[in-house]
Amino acid sequence: RDVAEALHRTVQGRLAAAVVMLRLGERDDAWAQIVAMATVEVPELLGRLGGSGPTESLVDDLPIGLRVVQVGDVITDQPMLEDLRSVLGEVAVNARRHGGAGALVISVEQVPSGWRIVCEDDGQGVPEGSTPGLGSRLLDETVARYDGSWTIESTPRGGRVTIWLPVRVTVPDLASSSA
Repeated sequence: RDVAEALHRTVQGRLAAAVVMLRLGERDDAWAQIVAMATVEVPELLGRLGGSGPTESLVDDLPIGLRVVQVGDVITDQPMLEDLRSVLGEVAVNARRHGGAGALVISVEQVPSGWRIVCEDDGQGVPEGSTPGLGSRLLDETVARYDGSWTIESTPRGGRVTIWLPVRVTVPDLASSSA
């Protein structure tokens, strides 16, 4: 009952406020409502219910001043998870350092053909005229290992990095099997 009341008061209230702000064209304020809900109220409510959300953090060593929220599916492939931690740590650092972001939302979705990871921040977006650096090379090398791809773009709210990692299909070695 306590958690249901808290959901009604906080989460529902913040979502309603965000919808009103979006209708008024106040996207930054709406985004702040969503981030506050996801970083404060929802984790507190999960704690009261005995849950804790995703069991594995996708970003180690957060940059100072950046809040990270993870939503979606949990990656259980350990080599892929370790590779993604490196890449997402770089995405977080760049969102803070180059974009001035205060919040980063990482959405992980597993579909039949692979993994889609979307990182959206509330910073300034991709600076015009920016050139690829070491972070881009790290992304290139990591997604190439999985035959994947990635993109970076500015959005009305900040920046977005989308990573696509297809499911690896292993084909049995037919030459070594006996007939």
